[in-house]
Amino acid sequence: MFYSGGSAETEGPEEVRTYPLHISVADEFALLERYRVNENVNACSKVMAATDIWWTRMRTESDLVAAGAKVAVGNSVFAEIGAALGCSATTAHTMVDVGIELNSRFPRFYTAFDDGRLDYARVKVVCTTLTEASTTTIEKIEFLALCAAKILTPRPTTT
Repeated sequence: MFYSGGSAETEGPEEVRTYPLHISVADEFALLERYRVNENVNACSKVMAATDIWWTRMRTESDLVAAGAKVAVGNSVFAEIGAALGCSATTAHTMVDVGIELNSRFPRFYTAFDDGRLDYARVKVVCTTLTEASTTTIEKIEFLALCAAKILTPRPTTT
């Protein structure tokens, strides 16, 4: 009935889980932790894939405009990404904005997100809150913001 993504010994959804698991509570929590990390790694992959699609489309459409073609460079890519992900164009746009920020200005957050230590909610809050901050400011506060993001829920991270 539930696809768990595997067990402590497997890497993928090769099996269908039945509950209870008949493992120790400590093993259940270890499994839960592994699922959390995997979910964060996959969320990072999704954000970066959406950002790559956006970059590719912008480069392609910009090249066509430079060659004299009339092309609507813009929001259609967000609608397409949203359709592929089953979310709104606005959500896809935010996701791409976060990916751009991670790539260009938040190397520590990108690393922590990519290795599963941070979830998308925390990364999104920091990237969207500090959008207007200068690169110098971000370089000075990124380490402290990362420490806060690891222990605070997304809402308090904004203050």
